[in-house]
Amino acid sequence: MKKIVSIIPAAVSFLALPSLAFAQSIGSVCPSGSFGNLCLQSGNLGSVVGSITNLLFLVAGLIALIYLIIGGIKWVTSEGDSKNVEAARNQIIAAALGLAVTFLSYLIINLILTFLIGQGLSNLTLPQLGH
Repeated sequence: MKKIVSIIPAAVSFLALPSLAFAQSIGSVCPSGSFGNLCLQSGNLGSVVGSITNLLFLVAGLIALIYLIIGGIKWVTSEGDSKNVEAARNQIIAAALGLAVTFLSYLIINLILTFLIGQGLSNLTLPQLGH
């Protein structure tokens, strides 16, 4: 069990944090210090906020999914002990609720943004003063 728990963070970080591929782009408007889609210039702060928010929702979903898997492993390895089965069951329920809350909050935020300003989190533009 300890081996599995120690391997999971390494696997998640390997899959969630891909290495950068520096491809040539023609007419790039981002300075050399930009990081992927997070090119911070005047006027695109909304896309940076949207990208960071999407990343946070992805991380929250992955964490809840990992807790769900760990709860299932605990249930399988509980050997019928009622105390361990109950603890694993409670962890699975909490992880499932966390996963549901994460997905529903993402859905609600996207629906509200779509109805209010006509844009979702993926193409968010923030209003600017003086323009």
